[in-house]
Amino acid sequence: MDLNLAGKLVVVTGATANIGRATALDFAAKGAVHGFTRVLAKEVGQHGITVNCVAPCGTLSDDPAAYSRGSRFHPDNHFYRKAFKDTSPSDMAKRRRSGVLERPFAKPEDVSAAVLFLASDRAGFVTGQIFTIDGGTLP
Repeated sequence: MDLNLAGKLVVVTGATANIGRATALDFAAKGAVHGFTRVLAKEVGQHGITVNCVAPCGTLSDDPAAYSRGSRFHPDNHFYRKAFKDTSPSDMAKRRRSGVLERPFAKPEDVSAAVLFLASDRAGFVTGQIFTIDGGTLP
């Protein structure tokens, strides 16, 4: 039976498995998705289907309305202010993400651009890849 399949599958997960900043459970879950992406790409490639993964690390919107009221990132919740209220400025500096780019977090538009590329015909020869969107953050 020839179903004449073709298509694109783009999986979105997190990048913590790539950079080593995760709990064991988080690392295992994300690593499993990355492995699944690579194996599935090999299995379905013969049918003209590409499988890739976008793995953003730290994505924040500039628009406070983008966050639900229950989100720890919503400005009214003061989650980080409360969670780190007794942390010294020098310890906070150590916790801050740093990469080769000036801003520490991706924007949703950065992630969606990668997904759009991988879903397009321009990525027809790209499969089994993990695209880490992290601004050059090194482990």
